[in-house]
Formats: sequence, C-alpha cells, structure tokens
Amino acid sequence: MLRPRSHDLFCKGNDAFGAGDFPAAIGHYTSAVLADPSNPIYPLNRAAAYLKLGKHQDAERDCSTVIRLDPKNPKAWYRRAQARQGLDVWDDALADYRQVLSLEPNNAGVKVDIERMLFMIKNGKKPTRRKPEEVLASPVPSEPPVDKPRRRRVPIAIVDHDPAPSTSSPKPDVPTSVDLLAPVSTRKLTTPVPAAPTPPKPQARAAPSLPATRSGGGIFRRDGNHQVFGAKDEQKADTGSGDAPPLNVDILPKEFAELSVKATQSVPTSMYAFDRNWMALKTPQARWTYLQQISPESLPSVFKTSLDASLLASIIQTFHGLLATDIDRSTLKGYVAHLPKVSRWPTLILFLSPEEQKMVKEIWGALPAGADDTQLRKAWGLR
Repeated sequence: MLRPRSHDLFCKGNDAFGAGDFPAAIGHYTSAVLADPSNPIYPLNRAAAYLKLGKHQDAERDCSTVIRLDPKNPKAWYRRAQARQGLDVWDDALADYRQVLSLEPNNAGVKVDIERMLFMIKNGKKPTRRKPEEVLASPVPSEPPVDKPRRRRVPIAIVDHDPAPSTSSPKPDVPTSVDLLAPVSTRKLTTPVPAAPTPPKPQARAAPSLPATRSGGGIFRRDGNHQVFGAKDEQKADTGSGDAPPLNVDILPKEFAELSVKATQSVPTSMYAFDRNWMALKTPQARWTYLQQISPESLPSVFKTSLDASLLASIIQTFHGLLATDIDRSTLKGYVAHLPKVSRWPTLILFLSPEEQKMVKEIWGALPAGADDTQLRKAWGLR
C-alpha cells in the first residue's frame, strides 16, 4: 500500500511534468522518493524529467536505481540507454538497447534505435566505454634503509711522455683550448657533388570541359522502338507524381514531429511505439484516430506493464476533449471498458489527481449505459 504523502507528492510531480515545469516536477519526485524509496515508479519518472532538461548523468543514476529494484522494467533500460547516449557512452547505451530488445523481442522501435546507433558509430562516432575506477593498492610497509656502499669518483690525470720521432706526416696543431678527450674524426671530408637536375616531365594537357550530353535514360528495345527520356523527364520520374502510398511507420523519431500525421496510419506493436507517436500528435482528434488502429481488446497486450500515470492522464484528457465532438460514444466506451484490464491498473488509479478524477466522472456521465457499468465504474475509482 502506497503511503499517502508519497502519493500526493507524486501527483504534484505529474501535474508539473504535464505543464512543462520539469524542475518543479523533479522536486516533487525527489520528495516522493524520500518518502518511499522502495517504489521504482518515482525515480523512473524523475529520470524522464532529467532527460527533458538534458541532465543525462542524473537520469542514468535514477534508471540504475530502478533496474536494481525492478530488473525486468524495459522502460528503465530504455531511458538509461538514452541517458548514456547523451553522455557519449555509445557501447554501454547499445548494450542497454539490446537489453530492452531481449525483454521485448517484437519492439520495432528499439530495433530502429539500435540501427541508428550502429550507423552513427560506423560513420565517425567511436564507441567509448567507461574505464573502471582505479583502485589504489594498499601501502606496503617500507623497509628500513640499508646503507649501500658509496661510489667514489677518482680524478684521472693523463700525462703525455715525449713520443719517439715518427716518419709519418706531421699531425696538425691542436689548439690548447680544445678538450683532448673529445672525439675527433680523421676521415677526410669531400665536397659533395650536386646531382644533375631532373628535367621536368611534360604535363598532359587537360581536356576541355564539355557540357554534359547525357539525355537522362530511356527504354531500349530489340525491335528499334526506343523511348528516350530527357533530363527533366527523368527528374520528374524520380520524384514521382505524389500519389505514393503513405509510409506505414511504427515509431516516429522526436526530431521528425512534423510527420506526426503519418503516425495515425500505423499500428503500434509496443508501448514505446505508442508512447512516442502519441506524444507527437497534438489534437484529441488525431490521437483518437491513432488509438483506433488498436482494437480495445489489444490494449493489455500493447501496454503490458509499461503504462505509467502520466500517459494515462494524457489518455483521460484526450477522452474528455472528445466529448465536445460527434464521435461514436459506444466505440469510446469500448476503450474505457478495456483499459482497466491493463496490468497494475489499481495502482495507476491511485495516481490520478482530483482534476483527472473529475474528468473520469464526466466521461462516464456522457457514455451510454450498460449492464456492467457498476463494476467498470468501480474499477475506475468511481462509486
């Protein structure tokens, strides 16, 4: 059972996070962690706020805490991979991405992240692994100094006796200021003969640049009925007429938020794909169109254990915004009825703020009545 104080602090952190006030959200999440250190949801959401502010080292520390408390939490591994990617620790981030893929083998979004990282490593980003901290060796007790025999330097005096007369050619006079012990070369030096200059090789004349005469391609047949395209026609053929079918993407990168319309034409296969595309869409109508790609019965298999309180609050706000439109209320009730079948649902309901609970009550008031309404309303925390 969650402590009431940590629950209230966590709700305040979710409200600040949803409003974009990430420093305030970090403060509330920190208070919740101090009130209940055994709950992995608190540091996991604080890591998300740290990532928003670019504090990758703090986010990595919180994700490591969550992994210690819940080793099979794929979102903790994924966020730590993002933090390590921001810290340029590429091979450790790649290992975390692969750990997520081992927990969710059908996660197409993580496969895209792994391919993107391998591409960046191959094109100049070298993988770096953190070096383990050096452990200082325990000091060895020093032995008492031993008196070693000292070497003495004895000066050597060189005395030249009168040499016997020699018939060889006389040696050149050596100045008295030159050290007699310095090595002297007796090899005769000859003036080097400069090599004959090599005549420069004639340079080949550059061919004059001619304008390109390539027509752009064509279709060549054996019977001689050829069809040649001009450069403009080829360019037009490459670009297409604009009637190509839309891309069926499973996940949208953050930097391509302008392509969010195409997210409504894809079927998410994992929680990460749903979360990324859901946040890229900005209007309740677009999010409703995207949600309808999933059947209500498939919500538990898509969300599994990764649905958090912030995403649930966003779904509730979307449902509440759809009440002002002319959507089919019975279809909306199907999604409202199957959401309580998601794992950890009783715990997620405890994180709803009073304003979100009021939205839930208004949503149920606008839905058509049914036989199982009493049990479903109780699952949503309504009496």
